[in-house]
Amino acid sequence: MAHKTLVGGTAYNIVGGKSLVSGTAYNIKKGRTLVGGTGYDINFEKEATAMLYDNGDFAFQRSDDVESGKTLVASYTGFEENSYSSASAVPWNAQQANIKNAYCIEEVAPANISYWFANCKNLISFNSSNFNMSNVSSMRNTYYNCRNLTGSPICGDNVKDMAYAYCNCKNLTGAPICKDNVTSIQHTYENCINLTGSPVLGRNVTYMSYAYRNCFRLTGSPKVGDKVSEMAYAYYNCTNLTGAPATGGMTSLMNYAYYNCTNLTGSPVCGSYARYLQYAYYNCYNLTGSPVCPETVINMAYTYENCTNLTGSPVCGNNVTTMRNTYVNCRNLTGSPVCGSNVTDMSQAYRMCYNLTGSPVCGDKVTNMYCTYVGCSNLTGSPACGDKVTDMWGTYYNCHNIIGSPVCGNNVTTMSNTYYNCRKLTGSPACGSNVLNMYCAYYGCWNLNGNPICGSNVTNMAFTYYYCNHLTGSPVCENNVTNMSYAYYMCQNLTGSPVCGNNVTNMCNAYYGCKNLSGNGYFYSANINNARGCFGIKNNSKRLTIYVPSGSTTLTTILYNNTSSLVGSAITWTNASTGTYYYNTAYNLYIYPVTNVAAARAANGD
Repeated sequence: MAHKTLVGGTAYNIVGGKSLVSGTAYNIKKGRTLVGGTGYDINFEKEATAMLYDNGDFAFQRSDDVESGKTLVASYTGFEENSYSSASAVPWNAQQANIKNAYCIEEVAPANISYWFANCKNLISFNSSNFNMSNVSSMRNTYYNCRNLTGSPICGDNVKDMAYAYCNCKNLTGAPICKDNVTSIQHTYENCINLTGSPVLGRNVTYMSYAYRNCFRLTGSPKVGDKVSEMAYAYYNCTNLTGAPATGGMTSLMNYAYYNCTNLTGSPVCGSYARYLQYAYYNCYNLTGSPVCPETVINMAYTYENCTNLTGSPVCGNNVTTMRNTYVNCRNLTGSPVCGSNVTDMSQAYRMCYNLTGSPVCGDKVTNMYCTYVGCSNLTGSPACGDKVTDMWGTYYNCHNIIGSPVCGNNVTTMSNTYYNCRKLTGSPACGSNVLNMYCAYYGCWNLNGNPICGSNVTNMAFTYYYCNHLTGSPVCENNVTNMSYAYYMCQNLTGSPVCGNNVTNMCNAYYGCKNLSGNGYFYSANINNARGCFGIKNNSKRLTIYVPSGSTTLTTILYNNTSSLVGSAITWTNASTGTYYYNTAYNLYIYPVTNVAAARAANGD
């Protein structure tokens, strides 16, 4: 309270109590105008004092009297009138670790209790008897990180700001509280893992991001008021909430709002002002009804991932830029896939949505189609790929029913698993000029016809045309390829001669089952260290002559005569009498070591 000397004729605010004596100093507050020389009865109110004792007791009172039997560590004043904008500004901040039990011996009536007990990790209890909260407007960070605080939360009728008030108070029990004047409950009960009862929300709340994050013992239905504009992470991991999700009419932030709320039922909702929906309903696998996305939304990453009971058709607004994982495992969605005109990222957007029908789509701005339609086995129509796409890893993996010809944009760098098991594709394979990886690109596409293709920058052809037994023409392998294992496995209709680029090291089963290959083959690489089964189950009526660098690792590898041999079983090589080549008549194979493979090819006129 203010401490002044009364001056005759001066106006003072006072409260009733005792007679004033001219020239005497009093602590006074509130009341009426003093007239010089007149006697008044007033309450002589002493300043509020906080007393910290060595046993951790922290007492609020209106005197500096030390409690009997206790040892005083420190005392503090000025807190009843002052406001604090950080924990370090609070008078007793240096004693945070030593405060254990707080209580009021006499009434204390502060206007602001922000940060009062922030980071008091050893605070166990606060007895709020005699603690007058009628004037408190802010509880921001009041009990932040009080991990050992027990009991139930409190909130004054005039509190407006409860942000972080009980954040990380993991031993709080009872039900949450939020009065009607509160406007912000951001992070208020975050990580209060032992709170029970149902969530509450004052009618004036506008900010509730992280409000009940990880309060997994809360039950009942989620609450969201009409004035709420931000609810990011509001009910994140509240796994025992039931009922239907809610949203405010003004809400723009819904990212992670109901993340892992596995027991929510009903249909997803989204206000007309929503912009961010990433992870909003992630793992809400008991939601039913159809997905929603108003035109205001710009981010749908992971929005409905694992919402396995959603039905209806997928949606995507025209302002959405990312659909990463949007509908992963939404296995009961039907209808056709969609893609907004501004989407750039479609990675895993419809992964395992195996009841979708219709044709795949890809927006003009899309750059990432990583695993976009993996397991969408009921999609029909032709594959799509926009000009800006760079990543087609697994794009149409196991899309058994897509038809037409494969496509690949010129900016694509990876085709690993792109058309894996797309059994109904026809036409010729495609490969953009910038592709580096063709691992399993056309694995099991047994209805492809036309000639195989390999981009000049490709380094990995492992399993590229595995079991593409309707391909015709000659095999290809560009000079940057290092791995050809199983590249043309069981491509029975290929003709011409086998090839191998300058940098190949692995040819395990590369031409296994390619029964129509014959003539002269040229293995340019000197570093092949695995050729097991390269010509397994070849047509022994057709002669194959292979030219390899003399004195090389490749020659040593090819002349293996055990189960790691060129044909995958024991083989005996005969060294010609001239010593210039090796042969095996049973398999009709001839190996010619030469100083320069390219020169040999030119000399043969091939």
